[in-house]
Amino acid sequence: IVCKKMDANQHQSLLRAIAISAAASPVLVSIITPLSREESFRTLEDFKKYSNRIPITVTLLQTECHSFQMSDGTSLDITASTKLYALGIFESFFKTGYAKLSGEQDRLALRNALMTAAKQLQHQQTQLHINATANHANNNDYTSVLSSIENEGRILAMKIAALLAELAIREFPQRWPTFISDLFSEQTGLWSNTAASNPQNQQPPSDGYGPMIGIKMTLECLKQITEDC
Repeated sequence: IVCKKMDANQHQSLLRAIAISAAASPVLVSIITPLSREESFRTLEDFKKYSNRIPITVTLLQTECHSFQMSDGTSLDITASTKLYALGIFESFFKTGYAKLSGEQDRLALRNALMTAAKQLQHQQTQLHINATANHANNNDYTSVLSSIENEGRILAMKIAALLAELAIREFPQRWPTFISDLFSEQTGLWSNTAASNPQNQQPPSDGYGPMIGIKMTLECLKQITEDC
């Protein structure tokens, strides 16, 4: 898979469609209309049929943050919605096109994209929880925003875990001999708890997994593998 990039206009057009389709924020009310919803739906469906969608989706998953620029200059973070859309494309591809891949590098690119997305999510959720614990315990507005982000993280984690399980079932051990260490290494794997050095940070938030999210993804992945056996 050769990693391809969209130009800035194409990228923003796709992000706009994702933002409107997901109704990602109240600030989008001014641009959400029946027509814009229809156009967004068509854009997203057309992208699913685009011949170069997988290389671009790899890039979307490996990009840490995605922002949609509003006409008034406001930047809206739609990282979770974008990655959920990208994961959905991966999910469909695993069912219809993955078996046709002939190159080891193509399989490795997909695997690396999923692992990168998982580790980015792990880092983000850990930092959010540490910041909340340290600085915002009594801030109700921040707590509300944090709860929403944690919920998005939980949904992303379950989707990533499901796709990692699908990959492992197909690839381990012949093509993915490092599967166990990639997940269970306490230094570099998803099993690591980056907040473990501070006991106060080990308590997960009410709506998410916080610094435990990597462990949760690992356990969910193993659960789905065993259910498939």
